[in-house]
Amino acid sequence: MENKQQTRKKLRISKNKKKGWKKTDITEVEEFLEDQRLQERTGGLVAEKKDEQLFIVDKAPEEEPQIQRKRKKKDITNLKCHSHLQFDPRIKPARIAHNLRKPGVERRHERVVERIKSGKKTATEIQAQKQSRADRKLKRETRRKEHRLFKKSYDLWGTENTEEDLPVKKQKFNPPKHHREKPTLVSNVEIPHPGASYNPAFDDYQALIEKAHNVEVKKAKKEQKLYNALDAKFKKLDKAEIEKTWLTEMSAGLADDDTVEDNDIGDLDLDKISVNPPVQREKKKTKIQRNKEKKLKQQEKLQKTDKAKKLRANEIFRLKSLKKEVKEKEKKVEQKKEARLKREAANKTKTRKIGKMKFEEPNLEIKLTDELEGSLRLLKPEGHLFEDRFKSLQKRSIIEPRVQARHTRKYKPKVFDKRSHREEGS
Repeated sequence: MENKQQTRKKLRISKNKKKGWKKTDITEVEEFLEDQRLQERTGGLVAEKKDEQLFIVDKAPEEEPQIQRKRKKKDITNLKCHSHLQFDPRIKPARIAHNLRKPGVERRHERVVERIKSGKKTATEIQAQKQSRADRKLKRETRRKEHRLFKKSYDLWGTENTEEDLPVKKQKFNPPKHHREKPTLVSNVEIPHPGASYNPAFDDYQALIEKAHNVEVKKAKKEQKLYNALDAKFKKLDKAEIEKTWLTEMSAGLADDDTVEDNDIGDLDLDKISVNPPVQREKKKTKIQRNKEKKLKQQEKLQKTDKAKKLRANEIFRLKSLKKEVKEKEKKVEQKKEARLKREAANKTKTRKIGKMKFEEPNLEIKLTDELEGSLRLLKPEGHLFEDRFKSLQKRSIIEPRVQARHTRKYKPKVFDKRSHREEGS
């Protein structure tokens, strides 16, 4: 707020006339005059007075500050009531067996003192000294390594990639090996058959024709199989025949129900309707029979447990056969592993099924003998480049194979005549 008041601009007022003189700010002049009047009333003007009248030399000595003495705290440990527990020098100590010195102790003590004075050290002391020295050295080196700054000399303008050597960046994530593996080993651009050349060798051309022939034979066999399974067994019917069969199927059982008489139901034997046979009282088991069955079950259970224990005990004597079984098992596991690896290797060259549809190989691009030309200039183009690339992506399991969706109508279109188009009387 003070800054705002200071930075406020002064109002500009015209002072050409007497009316404008009243608006001038004369607060500073009035304050100065008021201050002078006050000084005159209270002993004269300060500016006219001498220094001796205004100031006084202080000659009195400074008073030293009083230091407060600390109160002594009572010593709780040295109480008068505990004086009888302390040692009294006037009373001699009692001579107890463990206080008495043995005669050889003093001599031994003297021997130790002499050895220390001579400066000779034992083997254990020398070994301990060496060990402590080594420990100190190791500790010093580790401390130095911790506080050492990372320095490395490298060429600033060189082509070497120093990203891995820099300690500032985070360590790169090491991905698994299979992460960068391709889903299939099929090449991006397959080399065409040598027989597909514009001027092929005779053998290569014949091999390509045979390959195309085998593909067509497979297709024909597949179509024949479908025909034998469906069309050959089920004949095609006309609309009239279909309607006739539908009527017979829908009206089945309606004519027979009218001919059935109500009296026939009464003639049936009601006892024979029940599925379960009638329960006889005589065949009910007695308590003795039930107890016998219970005992037999318990005996069978005990026999089974005993048999299992015996088999477990006899397994010690059939170690050879057990080893043989283990070896056979391991052999089977190895065989399964090899088969799995072979299967995986074979699957890598095949196309994987990603979507609903299976991948269909494109038709072989082949020229007949009369279509072959001697020069490349006269050759007619075969196939489409975009289709070839699209099929390659499908074969490599990058995109799923698709078929154009058929538009099916859920209900029949409703046909009716407009009222304006109707004829009279219809």
